[in-house]
Amino acid sequence: LIGAINSINNCRLIRQSDTRNGAGVSDMGSHFEGFTRKFLLVQLGALLHFGESAWGLQPQCDSDFECSEFANREIESFIDLFKPDIEAKHHNLGRPADQLRVPCVPRVWLLLAGQYRTFKETRYSVKTMLERSVEQCYFVTLVTATVTTEKGQPNTKREVTKQMLDEDASFFDTRLTYLALQRNQAPDSESGANFGYNMPNHWRGIWMLADTLQRMHGMATDSSTIVVRSRPDVCFRDCFDFTNAAKVFSSRRYLIIGQQISSDINMFTNAPTYAEQIAIHLNKTDSDPDYWRDKHLRQVAMINAWA
Repeated sequence: LIGAINSINNCRLIRQSDTRNGAGVSDMGSHFEGFTRKFLLVQLGALLHFGESAWGLQPQCDSDFECSEFANREIESFIDLFKPDIEAKHHNLGRPADQLRVPCVPRVWLLLAGQYRTFKETRYSVKTMLERSVEQCYFVTLVTATVTTEKGQPNTKREVTKQMLDEDASFFDTRLTYLALQRNQAPDSESGANFGYNMPNHWRGIWMLADTLQRMHGMATDSSTIVVRSRPDVCFRDCFDFTNAAKVFSSRRYLIIGQQISSDINMFTNAPTYAEQIAIHLNKTDSDPDYWRDKHLRQVAMINAWA
């Protein structure tokens, strides 16, 4: 743990005096001050330990057409879970393997969901953290939504365009897959929208993108595969010794390292935990006839997701 802390301290990404905290930008360092920061950095001695010679599994598609069809089916199945609340606007999930510059099995999956408009300001710190932590052995998934007005119309001031998303994918050297959603109703309140309306489909969606990519292209995962869930408006000031962290996560069947107050900002776990204890149960709206039957599972999943 001492070695992990030293490696973190020696890998400072942004001096505090250099951090720009403009409107809508959260500074990762400021959220970790005091006990919370020390606890997370001590517990996160490392992330992933995985063979880098091959992606590990048999891919489900090879050609542009096959991958596109496979991706469209997965997107449609995901949207069906939350109808009529959302619809898909843009995605780049159907890219064949030769368009993904991933030279090794992703050791870290960074899942980003939520407020998108300041990502252009924070993405440099995100990419720097990933590359200094695991070089090119990472992948990013992103889910965001166009906000509606109180009358249920798209808010053009915060519209998410395909051009913006493609630029972000290019910035991460194609190691970013995105899904932009359209909300089909105006939330009753911001807090209600986040907890009961927005977060379930976002937190399920970022995992759906990762899971689909893994199956499409044969990217193996196990309990040492680290999942970092955060938001596009969060700035990282540190990189992490993910090799040691992987040993911690792989020694337990399920493990979530959250954050005081809200793990909407940041959460560390592994692939089996996120898939089995969070994502698969965030799959119904209250309009679904099976919603009430599985409500307790959904509630547990939301508690786990909130960490």
